[in-house]
Amino acid sequence: MNIATRYIIRRVTATVSVLWLILTMLIIMLELLANLSVASLSLALLQAALNAPRLALETLPFACAIGAATALRRMEENRELQVMRAAGMSLKYLTMAAAGGGLAFSLALLTLSEIVLEPAETVARAARGDFSANDGIWLQNKDSYFHAKQLKANGNMSDITIYRPTEDQLMVLRASAAIRQGNSWKLINGNMTTLNRGDNSFTAPSMQHRTFVSRGWDFPAAATAAALKAVARRPREMSMRSLLIAVTLEKNSGGTQFIGALWKRLWSLPAPLLLAASGVWFVGHTRRRRILATALAATGMVGAYYFSAILCAQLATLLRLPLINALPTLLLIGIIFVGARRRFA
Repeated sequence: MNIATRYIIRRVTATVSVLWLILTMLIIMLELLANLSVASLSLALLQAALNAPRLALETLPFACAIGAATALRRMEENRELQVMRAAGMSLKYLTMAAAGGGLAFSLALLTLSEIVLEPAETVARAARGDFSANDGIWLQNKDSYFHAKQLKANGNMSDITIYRPTEDQLMVLRASAAIRQGNSWKLINGNMTTLNRGDNSFTAPSMQHRTFVSRGWDFPAAATAAALKAVARRPREMSMRSLLIAVTLEKNSGGTQFIGALWKRLWSLPAPLLLAASGVWFVGHTRRRRILATALAATGMVGAYYFSAILCAQLATLLRLPLINALPTLLLIGIIFVGARRRFA
């Protein structure tokens, strides 16, 4: 690696780092202000700090695209790139050097996603006393439907409702809690209501109602504690390992969103590197462009990239063709290739 390449990498890395810090701190401040309306100052500060890894993941792609484009544009305005090209630096090295500036941020994304994200979100949920998703946990097993309002820190569940409809009756079982015992569950303090359909539409249905203090419960879809833990989280709060576990729930009315999130996270790993390399689109113009216009254009590029990634994830899930998720990344690679040829030809 020659001196010019290392210089470009340092310039891109420094600009992206500063911009990443600024964007993340801005989002943290906005979330802090939102939390102050529903929590005390100390709790709001704690929540903002614990949510910082997730917010950093969300701002990183924008920082890479805007930072790299801004750094390269500034180097061109200072005639530094022209000197490097006149000294014989090839187009490949210019593009690869910019991508090298984003490589460290791809590693940072992987570290935050797989090591830091879930522990921070777990503590954040404990601090606010929330271990369930917005609408609780919904699972399905054959003809039975299960809902738990909350998954507690110790793995037990509260406010249980089980629906089991058949052609002739509807069974509704409610319990205040479900306690895990080995590989099975025990329902506590509940009741079971059975609604039998009448002989014809003019006959009122009959109803049976029974209460219980404790009873066993066998529900295969809820037998895996790791699966319940995965369902209780939003996909954006989960590592790829947890998303892979949650994908097993595809046949239990909940796996689809996790499949899309898993592939989106997987294909986002090279995104910082590629978005940094895409900065070649904003240099080599015959007319000058200001840094602000470059930043706005780079923001639009990363926004379009992630919007297409979301659409491809949904299409891949619908058609059951995971390779469709690679299209945005391949398209970005093509844009970089064409941009390098057009801007520096």
